Amino acid sequence: MRKLQILALTLCAVALLGGCGGSTYSAGVSGSGPYTDSLAKSINDSGFAVGYSAGATVTAHAVLFVPSGQTAPASYSVTDLGTLGGTTANATAISPSGKVTGWSSDGISSTHAFLYTNGSMTDLGVIQGDNVSVGLSVNDSGMVVGQSGNTFASTGQAIIYTPGSGLHHIDPPAQTSAAVATGINASGAIVGVYLDSQNRYAAFACDQSLVTVDMGSPAIKAYPHAINDNAYVVGDTSPTGGWWYQETIGYTALPNHGGSSGTQLTGINDHNVMVGSDLIDGHSHAVSYTLAGVETDLGVLGGNPRIVDLNARISSADQQTYGTITEATGISASGQICCNTQNGRAVLLTPSP
Repeated sequence: MRKLQILALTLCAVALLGGCGGSTYSAGVSGSGPYTDSLAKSINDSGFAVGYSAGATVTAHAVLFVPSGQTAPASYSVTDLGTLGGTTANATAISPSGKVTGWSSDGISSTHAFLYTNGSMTDLGVIQGDNVSVGLSVNDSGMVVGQSGNTFASTGQAIIYTPGSGLHHIDPPAQTSAAVATGINASGAIVGVYLDSQNRYAAFACDQSLVTVDMGSPAIKAYPHAINDNAYVVGDTSPTGGWWYQETIGYTALPNHGGSSGTQLTGINDHNVMVGSDLIDGHSHAVSYTLAGVETDLGVLGGNPRIVDLNARISSADQQTYGTITEATGISASGQICCNTQNGRAVLLTPSP
């Protein structure tokens, strides 16, 4: 079952409907090497996006998508985020100021959500009665949203962690067997998804009061992935594919080549530039969108000089220690990138001076 996601929002419209406000990209190409596919997972306000590129015969590599007119850092220092006592960790998101969330093994028999800040990883625990939790989004206040559940169950409940008050569950708008919170913005607006009475995925939103409202449905099966500080939400749905949502406007479908099976919207910055992937020429390509629906194919590793292999920007000693950096899951305002490695480690890349 696909991971459910919750999105919460302080529903206000700030940005212009057609505005992209941000960077442009060089058009992508299919590439002649072994890398045939890519996905952009997150984008910061300077227009730098991160994700990964993969192929049938090669290990996925974490990549940086560089906007036109900008220059990528020449190198990065690598910080191992550590674990909660186990051997593995997974980073899922980073806030503008560099706070990171995800999940880690605890050295016993469980996996817990974490908050990494100021060089230290904090165990966020689980809801009573559960034994597994994951963190999926974090803001600069250290608020984390995600899911708590049971190792052997396909159900779980949406959660929020707030420094000072700890971990709490978020009740969706209707009785459900599963829910997850996937995005939180600077003001504490949250979005996510739950299973409705007909066993369909439905989007919901809430603020810090945790009183949830149903966001309606663009068709069937709405999967929200992220929310920005202008209260725009991005996601995808079956059968129409990617969309963006704003309370006073509703859902707006984005054009795509691949339909619902090939289109995914995973991130949006405060200039309302969206990123994700689309099925192009039979392969998944990283793409960007404006609110007006202008799509740019960002291409794949080896096919576009503005796609930077992050493994080529770290030292050989780090590569030997951690193995291949296989995906980048988020990028902060200052360009710090949270990544996961082939050896099951979560790391933070910091641009070198």
